[in-house]
Amino acid sequence: MPKEILIHFSPLAAIGGCEVNCLRVLEGLAGYDHQVVVFDERGPMSDRWEAAGAKVQHLSAWRKGRRAFQTALAEWARGRAEPQGVFYWSTSRLPFVLEVFRGWAAPWAVHLGNPIAGNFTARARRVLQEYTFRIPTNITLVACSGHVAVTHQGAAYFRRFPIKTVYNPVGRAFDRPRVHRSLPIGSGPRVGMVARLDSIKDHVTLIRALAAIKLARADVILEFAGAGDLQEFLLQEADRMGVTDRVRFLGSVTDVAD
Repeated sequence: MPKEILIHFSPLAAIGGCEVNCLRVLEGLAGYDHQVVVFDERGPMSDRWEAAGAKVQHLSAWRKGRRAFQTALAEWARGRAEPQGVFYWSTSRLPFVLEVFRGWAAPWAVHLGNPIAGNFTARARRVLQEYTFRIPTNITLVACSGHVAVTHQGAAYFRRFPIKTVYNPVGRAFDRPRVHRSLPIGSGPRVGMVARLDSIKDHVTLIRALAAIKLARADVILEFAGAGDLQEFLLQEADRMGVTDRVRFLGSVTDVAD
C-alpha cells in the first residue's frame, strides 16, 4: 500500500525555527510520504529535509511579488491529488495561499512561530483580509507558546481560526529526563539563546537580566546563537549595561548543542 502523503509548505529553506520544526516532524512521522514545497530557492535546509526522506521542490517565486508567487503556486497545484494533510510553516501570505487551495478539504496545521506584529499597517491589513477572504473550516493554527497564541487570538484575521499551543519539538537526543546541575559561584555557567537577531525575539531582556545579577554572579556567560541586523544594537546595550565582556555572539550555526 502507498504511504499517505503529507505536504509541507515553507516560504524559505533557510535555517530557522520554523524550518527546523519541519525537519523534526519529518523525522518523527517517518511512516508518511513527506513532500516539502519551498516557495523560494534552494537553501541550507533543503539537503537536511531530503536526508530525512522528504521529496523537496523549489518554486523560486517567493521574491517575485505576491501575484507572481500566487500564479506559480496555482500552477504547481493544478491537477495535483489532495494529500492527507498539510503543514504551512509560516503565516506569511496565508490568505493568498489558502485561496489557491480553497478546493482542498484536507486538514491544515499552520505554524505560529512568533508573536504577531502590532503596528497599525499590519492591523489594518488583517482587518481587510478578514472581510476579503473566507475562512476555511479545515485550518488549525498551531502556536509554539501561549504568548504567541494570545497575540494571534487578538488579531482580526487570525482570531477566526481555532488555535492550539504545541511547543517546538526537539531532537531525540534531548528527549530524555534531565536534572538540575549544581552551578557554584566561579563555575562559569553558560546561558544560551538560539534565535535570529531580531527585535521580536527580545534578546535585550536577557542582556538586562545578566546585568541584574552581575554583582551576585559575575561568572555567568551569555551566548547568542543566530545572526541578524540587531547585533550592533545589542552590543551597544551590553556596553551600556556593563556586561560586554560576558556576552558572546556565535553567529549562524547549524548545531548549537555543544
